[in-house]
Amino acid sequence: MKPIIVIISGLSGSGKTVALRALEDSGFFCADNLPVTLIDSFVSIVSKNTDTKKIGIGVDIREKGFLSGINEVLKALRNNYRTDVLFLEAEKEVLVRRFKETRRPHPPPRTGPPASSRWPSADQPTVRFAGASTCA
Repeated sequence: MKPIIVIISGLSGSGKTVALRALEDSGFFCADNLPVTLIDSFVSIVSKNTDTKKIGIGVDIREKGFLSGINEVLKALRNNYRTDVLFLEAEKEVLVRRFKETRRPHPPPRTGPPASSRWPSADQPTVRFAGASTCA
């Protein structure tokens, strides 16, 4: 059986850490905030040097250059492992409430339009991570 790799990413405040902890509770070896450029090496080392057959990886989409090279990394992983990508989202009101509960300011965008124009309206499609699949 091929080792299982689950990559979790998503909007800030959407529950990535909670999802990663759930994987860890179900027997996954997990690493959070791993840069895309280190994923292949990390998975290779962990799967070869241990009996670990289930690996969860949290990736922050605010990472500079996140999309740069992600398709190549996923393609390489899928050649050797069962690889799933889980991209988490939440409604604007939920994200605002979560940030208020933690008393942590919402991370400002590094570039782009004002916050009020970044949220999709009901008639706008939501942007999804390219190549995302559902975690079973």
